[in-house]
Amino acid sequence: MKTIRNTFAVFFIFIIFLFTTNGALGLSQSDEIEQSLSLDIVNIVEKRLILPLSESDKAYAYFLLAVYKHDAKARENAEKVYKGIASPESQAFLGSIEMLKARDLERRGFIASLIDLFKKESYIQTGIKKIERAASDHPENLDIRIVRAITFFELPSVFRKFQAGLEDIKTILNWIKEGKITVPKDETLFRDTSSIYYFAGRYFLKINQIPQAKEMFVKSSESSDQSPFSTASRKRLSHLF
Repeated sequence: MKTIRNTFAVFFIFIIFLFTTNGALGLSQSDEIEQSLSLDIVNIVEKRLILPLSESDKAYAYFLLAVYKHDAKARENAEKVYKGIASPESQAFLGSIEMLKARDLERRGFIASLIDLFKKESYIQTGIKKIERAASDHPENLDIRIVRAITFFELPSVFRKFQAGLEDIKTILNWIKEGKITVPKDETLFRDTSSIYYFAGRYFLKINQIPQAKEMFVKSSESSDQSPFSTASRKRLSHLF
């Protein structure tokens, strides 16, 4: 019986991957606002990659291009730099990169796609383990919490990680409210309040908590005049009011 259940579970995951390959991390269906956000982020990051950057900033810039541009070379560069850094945060990013590998496998014929299914599932499970290990070892690390929250938001529900991501977002919001952490309103690579509140809004929107979602999008839109996340938040608000 267990074998039969596992077979159906794997097949179900395969169907999901066939039809959900376009989100911010490419694992959930994209909408027009997300597509516009992706273009804005890519345009800004490509310009900033020309500037002198620290190793961690360079890795994150490559990571953003891998996420929002589906750039395989950028993904490889991000992985290489993060492996060289070998920090607690880099382990979480490497976990997320495993999931990008699953997303970026090109669609092939039906039989080949069945083989790729197992590659995708392996990448996802490896990525989840890396992220959760990093979060378990460093529960107070803001960057790791953010990576886990954003990555888990994009996972299909079959992996049952949405709630963990939601709890991360709520924890981060509490840290900000309590003054436990200081997050800049505007930052060169969007590691700021505008992006945090934007993803918080998307979490609350997904669970149909509209008042909370509106509050987060308002905070995001007010955090910065320049950030593409603030722009995306204003677009979200126009659909909610």
